Amino acid sequence: MWNANLGTKRARLNTVQVGLLSGAWSTRVDLLNPHRIFGLATQGRQGCCKQWVTSFKIACSVDGISFNTVQDLNTSSTDKVFNGNIDQDTVVNNTLPVHQVCRFVRLLPLTWYDAISLRMELYGTAHVTDVVALGLESGTIPDSSLTASSVFTDNHGPERARLNLVLVGNLRGAWAAKVDLLTPHRIFGLATQGRQDFYPQWVTSFKIACSVDGVSFNNVQDLSTPSTDKVFNGNSDQDTVVNNTLPVPQVCRYIRLLPLTWHGHISLRMELYGTALVTGTHKTFEADKAVDFETKSVTGDKTVSVAFAKFFAVGDF
Repeated sequence: MWNANLGTKRARLNTVQVGLLSGAWSTRVDLLNPHRIFGLATQGRQGCCKQWVTSFKIACSVDGISFNTVQDLNTSSTDKVFNGNIDQDTVVNNTLPVHQVCRFVRLLPLTWYDAISLRMELYGTAHVTDVVALGLESGTIPDSSLTASSVFTDNHGPERARLNLVLVGNLRGAWAAKVDLLTPHRIFGLATQGRQDFYPQWVTSFKIACSVDGVSFNNVQDLSTPSTDKVFNGNSDQDTVVNNTLPVPQVCRYIRLLPLTWHGHISLRMELYGTALVTGTHKTFEADKAVDFETKSVTGDKTVSVAFAKFFAVGDF
């Protein structure tokens, strides 16, 4: 490191200069155990010097040896470049395109103002249970949880809106306006199909709304355009499964799928993917103190000692 007053433990969000203790920078964080990471917040250097990181990548590892760089979902096989800061103290929040299970997190600066200086916080959960299908296809979600404002006939009920369900006798059709998961879950995505039988019908685009109480629904937002609902791409035939990931995982008990465009008629089969919401495991992580060191070459011929920050879970969000 530059000197003893510029240690990497200074890279904590909202840390301020205290006497000679100043600076801001840490290349790697060890969370001690794997966590599911959803996003991070960054600032520049506080105090004497106008320094901040303007763009960066993020790499993630479970073992501390093999790191995978977070990918850009809009461009195949391309690393995601995150927007950084434009001044010393404004907090900039970034959400990962897809949550990452990591013990070790690296921030990889690409561009900066004057020098690489950064304060940060990570956001996620200690609950790393795998995302699973929530039970539309399997039948774990009961028929009574699938509702629609109207049905064509009794043979076209909303319970027919299960992924991969096929025509059985007179039971046909595919559509459910609302799904009740019975308890809140964290929803990460969904899969859809069109109608399976003699009629070529499918939904080509839709929105998603989410509710905890079944009364107040919030539409999933498009992160690229403020205050704009996210429009999801639907199907282009009857049977091909189309998968969509939510821009940010949503905590919901009730899910509404809101068709915008369709072929033939509104017909849809689907599955939801997520995890059960476990009270007390959804945390903000706050850096506590440096517990380990390694030497890294950062720029030119300068070598710095990099402290790993120890993180503790400190409350729900």
